[in-house]
Amino acid sequence: MIKSIELIEKIEGEAKLHFSFLDDKIDFVNIEFLSTRNIENMLKNKNALDALVINPRVCGICGHAHLLATVQALEDCYDEITISDKAKILRELTLNFELIQNHFKWFYLTILPLFGHPQYVLKATKASALMAKAIAVFGGQYPHNSYAIVGGVVSEPTYGDILKVETILDEVILIFEEFMVQAKSGDFLECTSIDKVFSLSGDLPMVLKEIKNNNW
Repeated sequence: MIKSIELIEKIEGEAKLHFSFLDDKIDFVNIEFLSTRNIENMLKNKNALDALVINPRVCGICGHAHLLATVQALEDCYDEITISDKAKILRELTLNFELIQNHFKWFYLTILPLFGHPQYVLKATKASALMAKAIAVFGGQYPHNSYAIVGGVVSEPTYGDILKVETILDEVILIFEEFMVQAKSGDFLECTSIDKVFSLSGDLPMVLKEIKNNNW
């Protein structure tokens, strides 16, 4: 049995989701995009390295993910290429920084309103802005940085850069603890079951309880 949702409003553009069910449970999902912005055509007949500048501008929300996908695609063109551990760590850190800042925006600007709660713009933007600063420290700027290149990154952070990012992360953790779970992050990470998460207060357990109560 297949069910389709024809319009998804929480993405850039439009799409269809095709759900395949097995025993009344979702077994597989296909996503079909209905339009294109022809970024591929912009890249035709250009130097391959131009993609490192063009592709991150596909999106102002997840541009860093597009940068790393592009540089990895270019690196796959070579039979042998070695990336230093330090460069791998920097890439992974900045990618996760972007994921964190997007999750704060997604949760407070999209998820809570779906449950009838107001948008908490300040909660979303404060943490998101801090994570953007952390990316900029390692990546030179954010959004649309181009610090990742074929073979690694253009520079390594100084000791002062690392301390600056640590300070930013500490502040974001405090925001998470104060609003999302109203508990120490260590206590949250020790939750080994959903019931233990439900024992916490904060916005995240509140939404998870509503999901369970509505059998979603």
